[in-house]
Parts: sequence; C-alpha cells; structure tokens
Amino acid sequence: MVITGLSLIDSLSKEAFAKMLDNNPSCKGLLVGYMAEQILADKLLCLSGFKSVVKIDDQDDKKGDLDVIFRQDGVEKRFSIEVKCVRSKTGKEPPLTGGVSGNVYTGTSDSIMLEEGGRTSCSLAGAFDVLAVCMVTITGEWDFYFIHQKYMPRSDRYKNRLKPNFAINTLNTPCLHSDIFKVIEDLN
Repeated sequence: MVITGLSLIDSLSKEAFAKMLDNNPSCKGLLVGYMAEQILADKLLCLSGFKSVVKIDDQDDKKGDLDVIFRQDGVEKRFSIEVKCVRSKTGKEPPLTGGVSGNVYTGTSDSIMLEEGGRTSCSLAGAFDVLAVCMVTITGEWDFYFIHQKYMPRSDRYKNRLKPNFAINTLNTPCLHSDIFKVIEDLN
C-alpha cells in the first residue's frame, strides 16, 4: 500500500492531528514552513505576471524554496524565493512603533565547512534572491513580507554570508515590503 499525502492526513482525526502537533513543536515548525511555501506559491500564481512558481527540491544544489518565472511588458525575470516564518516566541505587536516585530531565522539546517576552516550555519549571500517572511505564527494570517537578499544583514564574522538570525518590524525594516512587485522591480 502506498501512502499519499492526503491518505496520511486522513488517517488521523483533526483532534489527533492537533494533539500530535502540540506534542511535537519541531514537527509543527516544519509543517507550518512547508505550508507557508505552498500557500505563497498559490498566492503568487493568482497575481498578474507570475508564469511559473515551482518548489525547489530540498536536496537540490539550487538554494531557495521556490523557483519563479515572472513576465511583464515582454521582460522575463527568473528568481528564487526563500520562505521563512517569524519565530513565534519572538513576535509581538509593539504599541509604540506599530507593525509586527519578530526574529527571522535564515540559517541553513546543515552546518557548512568553510574554505578557510571552521563551520557555519550562515547562508551564502546570493544563494537565493528574495526572502519571503510569513507572519502566520504571530498574526494567525498567511501574510507575507518580502526583501531582496542584498538588503539583508550580513554575518558579523563572514561578510559573504547572511546573518542567520535577525529582527524585523513590518513598518520600519528598510526595504521590507508587503508588495512583492516592489521587490521584483529591484531584481536585476
């Protein structure tokens, strides 16, 4: 018997599935992350200009979660999107500054051996083009904010790598937009 995704989910009641997630926070984090990827892909395909949004296999050498082809006014752009959720324990709606604040972890899950020796979990700058930050863990809504990777903070130790964990605020983080088209305009 082959178990597909749907038959796997159908094998548990909603209550049992919820209990399983509550008892396994790591599983919940992975599931929400993969859900964010699929929901973003579906949302993008409903927008004008998005011709293709394909999941990049986790084992692929190409980095990022989604491979995107966007075409507007006869110009085609192909880029990758890395999808991350704001860490739920760090998120809040600050009363003075407004917006939503929280930390985003962009470090890779695999430790990387560096040419100069040592290991790091910092992603290589330029490994993906756009970071999509999902707010569902804080707001309960599948809202996304986008930033071109060139505006993301760099590691203090490795200047060619991204900082693995950084804070954002949806109102005052420079170059962070709820409108992906603003980020696409900035792509080469």
